[in-house]
Amino acid sequence: MVATKEAKRIIEQDVKEFAEILKERDSLIFPFIRFHLLTENILERIAICELKRADRILDKGNLTYHQKLCLVDSFDVVEDIALQALKNLNTIRNKFAHTKTQNISLDDIDRIGRPYGKTYSKLRGSLGNNLEKLIERTFILIFKDLVACVYKLEHGVIDNSSSDKS
Repeated sequence: MVATKEAKRIIEQDVKEFAEILKERDSLIFPFIRFHLLTENILERIAICELKRADRILDKGNLTYHQKLCLVDSFDVVEDIALQALKNLNTIRNKFAHTKTQNISLDDIDRIGRPYGKTYSKLRGSLGNNLEKLIERTFILIFKDLVACVYKLEHGVIDNSSSDKS
């Protein structure tokens, strides 16, 4: 492949932009992506608890995050609000996967937190437009629900509060 001067210039510019993106420290994209990866691990742990041979689908199935969410949703062990928050998280993550310079907005965080209703509204009201704190506290809210579910499944804890579930 012979590169023209113009092609070299474009390639160098793209590499320069990429290097700048990697240097970003103020961006909320990195904690966002890390949270997405951590929740994917939680979804896999739930599947391992609920499926007799989860290894067959997790190791060989090449499931997407969305597919893992649908699988876990079918077990009916995670609160619907947490699942909806994760679905919104994944939609936003997919949006970022197709752009180089987009950053997390207040609307994005609101979309993720909105399934928590009044709990999120109260959190949002107390933190205002502090995106860094709001994303941190919103992710903690979701993660707490997920970790509680995993603990119950991994340790055989029966939750009597959900015995009236229909």
